Amino acid sequence: MTRIKKSESSSKISPAAAKSGPDHRFTGLDRRRFLKYLSLMAVTPPALAQSPVPVAVQKIHSFNIRVSDVNRSLKFYQDLFGAPVQARRGEQVMLRVGDGPHFFSLSPVAAGEQPGFSHIGLSVADFDVDRVRSQLENFGIRQASSPQRLEDRLALASTSWVKEYGATRELYFADREGIIYHLSSEAYCGGSGVLGETCSNAEAAPGPGMLRLVDYSHFTNFMGNRNRANDFYTRAFGKSYQAYQGPTSPVIGVGDGIQFLMYVG
Repeated sequence: MTRIKKSESSSKISPAAAKSGPDHRFTGLDRRRFLKYLSLMAVTPPALAQSPVPVAVQKIHSFNIRVSDVNRSLKFYQDLFGAPVQARRGEQVMLRVGDGPHFFSLSPVAAGEQPGFSHIGLSVADFDVDRVRSQLENFGIRQASSPQRLEDRLALASTSWVKEYGATRELYFADREGIIYHLSSEAYCGGSGVLGETCSNAEAAPGPGMLRLVDYSHFTNFMGNRNRANDFYTRAFGKSYQAYQGPTSPVIGVGDGIQFLMYVG
């Protein structure tokens, strides 16, 4: 809103204007100032236009590893970390990190896929699938159908999709570099329920393991255009650079002052 100074609002009326009668008088601004304020008002709406609301990412929440033998990998990670099984979904196994509900999961490779990381999971405040998906669309991530396989990452670039498991709807998206993220509620445990928050059949690990997992630290992602990735995530997630690992290597703070995402290449 344009504020008018008192000295301007009390401008004197010229004798000529006074003689022309009340229908032709300016009672507060002369013509020049009046036209000036009209021009300011004309440019006000674009200036007040709201920017897209960023996704309220909270923390690193999960990740999935595609493996050739789930049972063999399960034994390896439980022997190493002593992590209990938090939930199962078909052949996929969710292993609790710290006190949960954050976790990492193991799933079998599908035909044509290679073993490796399939996605990174991030928790979102007040998570709602449709609202968050619309927010992503405002940042250039178009809505698409769920892909049959995830091997061709660049073919999925700049798209989002939803997978349904009973009442649970899970939101995924691939950025312009083809990196896939799973966005969820902070209560998501890989189980059932609207938010995937119900995990009632936890299985204790056979032993304490060699190391105890507490929480996540960071993910470093290698791609062809790190500047484009950094620009996208600082805007889409409303985050800032937390630190630098070298003059041209910023890290994006996820929200707790410790965890971060890094894009290099």
